[in-house]
Amino acid sequence: MGETVRYSKYTPAVLMSEPTQQHTPKLLKRSSGRSQIKYTGLNTKNIGFLRDIYTTVINAKWWVILVVFTLAYLVSWFFFGGLWYAANKNKNFTCLVEVDSYSAAFLFSVEVQATIGFGNKYIRSNCIEGILLLVLQSLLSILITSIFGGLVYAKVVRPRNRRKTLLFSEKAVLYENNGEKLFEFRVGNLRHDGVVECHVRLQLYLPRLVNGIYQLEQFDLDVGYNNGRDRLFLLTPVIITHHITAGSPLYNLSPRDMAEMDFEIVVVLEGAVEATGLTAQALWSYTKEDIVYDHTFNSMLSRSHKWTVDFSHFNETVPISP
Repeated sequence: MGETVRYSKYTPAVLMSEPTQQHTPKLLKRSSGRSQIKYTGLNTKNIGFLRDIYTTVINAKWWVILVVFTLAYLVSWFFFGGLWYAANKNKNFTCLVEVDSYSAAFLFSVEVQATIGFGNKYIRSNCIEGILLLVLQSLLSILITSIFGGLVYAKVVRPRNRRKTLLFSEKAVLYENNGEKLFEFRVGNLRHDGVVECHVRLQLYLPRLVNGIYQLEQFDLDVGYNNGRDRLFLLTPVIITHHITAGSPLYNLSPRDMAEMDFEIVVVLEGAVEATGLTAQALWSYTKEDIVYDHTFNSMLSRSHKWTVDFSHFNETVPISP
């Protein structure tokens, strides 16, 4: 068993004690930006996914939505086909014209729900049962089309795919400048349209084993929350800097200490998509294997008649001169 412990302030002794020798799996999958934490022990009898069915369906794969959409129509066609046949048979086949079998009733059901025209099949005006069935099936058809049309639209315009055009550097760097240690990584936007109110946060996750109990401790890494440096305008790629001062959880850690510990620094980039106004979130993470020491990022900018950004240098780092 274990838990996540969140600290607003840190104690250096906490970070330095009991370094974990065994590498733990990443909390975050880079390719999708999703958590890799496995949930167990859930009470399936009282699970909330079915109560929040709209979100559950939105998050489902496309093939699941298409299968449910197809089944909804097929079930309604077959069900009302049976009702049409039973109603006509009950009236000695005088309620519907040229509907004298279940197959004909099924075709009539499809024609009613899809509004494609009856041809020679139609309802007699003196058949009350047929008129009521026509109204009910028409209302059901509108309901099914509206629900699935809304689901498809909501799934298409979701900002989740916007994160695929937001880039994070494959490596982070850690170096010293004028006596101050700096932790840096780079973010960029492949699209010319911006991300409104874009801001970034960093969280340090540190797994520890205390008295046989796993804890996943969580610390804030300041990137300028108080002075607004965490708010970004991604006109060009930006280097995000965490100053490792006395208030940083990384302050008392040497490169050797960090190499012996398991930790993960999770980056959360949030903002509103300009085209839709919906909030997009992109996640990335860095572990000890992703940090390059005594390096900084290579420049991507050049200028002749206009400014140019060369994304082939996005992940390039260069050593710091001694």
